[in-house]
Amino acid sequence: MLNKIGILMKICISMILAIMLISCASEAPAQPPAEIDNAEVNFSNDNLGLQIENIPEGIRFTFDNIPEDVTTLFINIYEGEYNPAQWSDVFAAVLGPRLDELKVTKQLVCPFVKKDQQYAISIELERNKELDPASKLTESIQGQNGNYITNNIDLKLNDEQTGVALSAEPEFSVPVEYGSEKYEYILLFFPDESSSVSAGIYSGNELSCLFFPETTNVIKEDLKEQSSKIEGDFPAYVAAVCNINYKDIWWMLCAAKTEEFTLSL
Repeated sequence: MLNKIGILMKICISMILAIMLISCASEAPAQPPAEIDNAEVNFSNDNLGLQIENIPEGIRFTFDNIPEDVTTLFINIYEGEYNPAQWSDVFAAVLGPRLDELKVTKQLVCPFVKKDQQYAISIELERNKELDPASKLTESIQGQNGNYITNNIDLKLNDEQTGVALSAEPEFSVPVEYGSEKYEYILLFFPDESSSVSAGIYSGNELSCLFFPETTNVIKEDLKEQSSKIEGDFPAYVAAVCNINYKDIWWMLCAAKTEEFTLSL
């Protein structure tokens, strides 16, 4: 236990790109049909041959080929412009049996889409636990239909800047299937203009969590083990993320972010 509300903490620290991997579970509710204006984007990539299009349920990804030696397929989706140093608005890591299935069906759907929202999408492949830079694809598409948060939510820092609290539970346009750890809070700071370091705190169903001093101490220890000389005052923010299962793929959907503040290490 790290504080009085009881949180289970799992730290994942990575320069530039922070990724949280979660195993698969059961199928989520199907989305209702809707009228759409299909838009399609084709990417040129020798490994993937990726096509993205709007469908009633959200955005569909169709791959010409996913190489057999790929162990994880990462999807990062940003509202607006692509910025890999920031925490993405939607994230999924496809691996295990679900990836094996995807290599056969070559299609998956991201349901978390707002109408008329412009999205930047990044796809990356991992082979033998190492990202393959040559596999990276980045493109944009305007969303047409999907499931989205309908209420306005704020994520506020407490006065001591040691924790955060959501103003309300997220409400979705279509019911979702949460994981056992419903929310995760991502503390992210920027050592320089082109990189970021993040730590994730699983908080169950709680609308609040503390990240100081326990989480910041773990960050310090981890950076020390990596012989990093990162120390001082850095711009930072916290993102509140929903862990949601859709058709045996776990998606991390950002519900809200705090305003920027100064993190001292």
